[in-house]
Amino acid sequence: MQSPDTDDVPPFTKSEVRKCLKDMRKNKSPGPHDITSDVLLIAGEPALDYLTKCFNEILKTGKIPTSWEEAKIIVIYKKGDPGDIKNYRPISLLSHSYKLFTRLLQTNPSYTNSKS
Repeated sequence: MQSPDTDDVPPFTKSEVRKCLKDMRKNKSPGPHDITSDVLLIAGEPALDYLTKCFNEILKTGKIPTSWEEAKIIVIYKKGDPGDIKNYRPISLLSHSYKLFTRLLQTNPSYTNSKS
């Protein structure tokens, strides 16, 4: 992935991060790091400062943390015979900080319209 021209893309603000974090669904299963958006929200201003700084560094460099490439995969029973593997579906639990970052990108046209 080619990083966008940093002159064209404004940095994230702490208020944008806060709004997206508050808008995330609550009581969701944690990803591979066992940190949910609920925990990030409870952590308050220090977490918002840290996340904003990290997300802006990702925008600047175009490099995501390697830990965001991990997922916790679990299987969910659907219906029917519990002994039949076809009656289960896998889901991938991703890092909530990764989900927050992608939500920030999706909610602001400045980020989605940048050159790739």
